[in-house]
Amino acid sequence: MIQIMLLYALYAVVFIFSKQALLFCKPVFMTGARMVTAGFCSYILHRLWFHRIPLTSISRLDAWYIFLLAVFNVYLTNANEAWSLQYLSAGKVAFIYNLSPFFSLFFSWWMFGEKITWKKILGMVIACAAIAPLLVDENAETIVDGTTRMFGLISVAELVMIIASAATALGWVLMKYLMDQRSDFNSYFLNGISLTLGGMFCFAQAYAFEAQPYVVAGHVSDFLWYMIIMMIMQNLVAYNFNAYLLTIHSATLVILFSFVMPIMTALLGAVLLNEPLTWQFFVCSFGVAIGLLIFYQQELAEEKREKIS
Repeated sequence: MIQIMLLYALYAVVFIFSKQALLFCKPVFMTGARMVTAGFCSYILHRLWFHRIPLTSISRLDAWYIFLLAVFNVYLTNANEAWSLQYLSAGKVAFIYNLSPFFSLFFSWWMFGEKITWKKILGMVIACAAIAPLLVDENAETIVDGTTRMFGLISVAELVMIIASAATALGWVLMKYLMDQRSDFNSYFLNGISLTLGGMFCFAQAYAFEAQPYVVAGHVSDFLWYMIIMMIMQNLVAYNFNAYLLTIHSATLVILFSFVMPIMTALLGAVLLNEPLTWQFFVCSFGVAIGLLIFYQQELAEEKREKIS
């Protein structure tokens, strides 16, 4: 349990660093630099620790799924998250990101025919109802900048972050599919290729839409410091630590504890960034935790029966 809590503490710290880094650079450019650097490092580690995978052994279908992995798990997830952090608190971004397990259910059903039970639907409804007050009431947690336009009852920044949550869910489903289909496809190889490619997509978006200079004059060293720290913590340590935990714990257990990440992020944001922290946030977090518990109740019961037998 301590290892799982440590994993989500790492993710929480990365949200804080990302928020702070926006003082020195453009969000999408920063994301591109971090992803490309992490991709090169991950691929080098793959070459050092694992057997080389011949490019001729990668089929067109494999290449297509790796391309989709780069688009969803890297580009849309990280670029949208970085952009949203300009207008939302780190805690709120982490809270919306935590909806990804529910999106995973939809994508697993759509792509692989995974069965949807009434308990999963109930858990999803409870979690969505719990997060709704934070999305439709700015006073509940702050945190929409006045310059952000609205999309119905929610802000554009919140909508973009919801898209990021859905994209990361689809990305992890694709990652699991590729690793199940090819035993020689490890996380370092897939991250190496997808992070590099997704980072290039970020650079293209930054060139097209972000104003130069990408880094605030006189703060290049600050930019490099934050980029390297976040790259090491998230892309090299947390991503692969997550994969390691899935080998010693069930995916159900690891994902179930994800509700602690936004709480940790909000607490760190209040202490380090002076972001507001209200009781509504904790009430909504409790609601999402209940939703996750119901959502994964069947899997937890099945795992308990397997251990007994």
